[in-house]
Amino acid sequence: MSTSQGFAKCLLVVFNVVFVVLGIGMLGAGMYAKFNKNNVAAKFPELETSDGNVIDIKKLISLAASALIIGGAFVALVGFFGCWGAYHEIASLLLIYSIILGILITVELAFIALAFLGRKKIKKELLEFLDESIKKNYTGKTGFKSDGEFFLSNNVMTLAWDFTQFKLQCCGVNGKNDYKGADNWDKKVQLKSGEVNAVVPLSCCKLKDEKSFPDITMGSFSNLNGCLASPTNDSAHALGCYEVVKNQLMQYARLSGVMGIAIAIMEIGGIIAALWLRKHSDGKMCQECPDCMK
Repeated sequence: MSTSQGFAKCLLVVFNVVFVVLGIGMLGAGMYAKFNKNNVAAKFPELETSDGNVIDIKKLISLAASALIIGGAFVALVGFFGCWGAYHEIASLLLIYSIILGILITVELAFIALAFLGRKKIKKELLEFLDESIKKNYTGKTGFKSDGEFFLSNNVMTLAWDFTQFKLQCCGVNGKNDYKGADNWDKKVQLKSGEVNAVVPLSCCKLKDEKSFPDITMGSFSNLNGCLASPTNDSAHALGCYEVVKNQLMQYARLSGVMGIAIAIMEIGGIIAALWLRKHSDGKMCQECPDCMK
């Protein structure tokens, strides 16, 4: 075996061991999410859509976990083809591995091109959808029970917005004024001091400790009464959620770009190394695999 052949073989084996480990990790995470009885779904109530249908969160979690399991199995299988094919120089496995990587790169490039060409339209339609979701589907009904216990709404769109606003410390799409046009929002919030006709949802109000959600009480807020009745930047989140998400994504844009380029180079390098090793291998095919495994 030549030095260059040995290098290509070593490169493919190491590269694909990482693939196998990543795939196994995805499999493990998926199985944990699917079969763990104390998963995140247990913390949420049944969700009701605006047309009265009920969404089974446990089923959604199970489907997402199944997708993770399938994805993990696929990644591990691709890694196995590359690793086993390179180590034993099995021409057929190296060819299958090269074809799969080629398809993945083609799909990735097509997705990036479509996203870039349609970015303005995507932004416009996304903002319209988010704005409409508040105007037509936000119902409120997140608040406190008579004993002071905090509860989340069981309406799917309301829960999505409340959870986002609590976690990202934002309010509305572009700011708290977005809720002026919320047609189906029940603005009444029951507090110890009495019922308040809120100007912004409870989830737009600042917490003393932002990490305390969802284990919060009325005393967890900086100025709950003032926020609900007459919100200011001191009592309510000033930025809209779109701006917050965009800012957070921009923080990782350069890192994501570097990682994307690195992955693309690794994939292309994997194809070149696999095809080169296949050309210079002993030509072992699948029917000779028993001999390769000795």
